[in-house]
Amino acid sequence: MDYVFDHLGWLHVVHTIAPDNLESQALANRLGSQKLKPTQLPEPYSHQPVELWGQTRDQWQTHRQKRR
Repeated sequence: MDYVFDHLGWLHVVHTIAPDNLESQALANRLGSQKLKPTQLPEPYSHQPVELWGQTRDQWQTHRQKRR
């Protein structure tokens, strides 16, 4: 996360996670991401349900400060 925000200059990070993948949801949550909405992947995976999780650069920095 530090790399994409600090070195690549990204403003947002998103994860697409299957609704039943509780381990990945827990990891995204530990990283400070939040579930944003259900979404669809492009073909040929559009039939698989996914949830969009993510956070902004500012949210990551706030989360990182709290964990120190």
